Amino acid sequence: MEPVDATRLTICMGDSFHFGRNAVYRAIVEMLADEGTAGATVVHRKRVAALTGGYTRPENLDLSADLPGEIIAVNWPEKIEVVLPRLDDMVDKGMVTTEPARIIFSRPAAL
Repeated sequence: MEPVDATRLTICMGDSFHFGRNAVYRAIVEMLADEGTAGATVVHRKRVAALTGGYTRPENLDLSADLPGEIIAVNWPEKIEVVLPRLDDMVDKGMVTTEPARIIFSRPAAL
């Protein structure tokens, strides 16, 4: 497979953030699937720089606390552009970024 140009979408938010009755990260992953995005990965962090300044420190971390997290998806630029307005409605706290990416190869797992 020849490498192809793509866009990497990253959404940073807290675990406790909600969209309607669902955790926002679940709602976003479902929306991405509904829009035909190839896949998304949810990553939960133990330490991250906060938008308001400072860091969440592991020694101060309570497992029931609002852990920082991010959703990462890589797809064709057109697919990512389509979901940005929906993300604007869903993410009221956090950050959404895009950056160019190259897909070197993609080998989907059999379900």
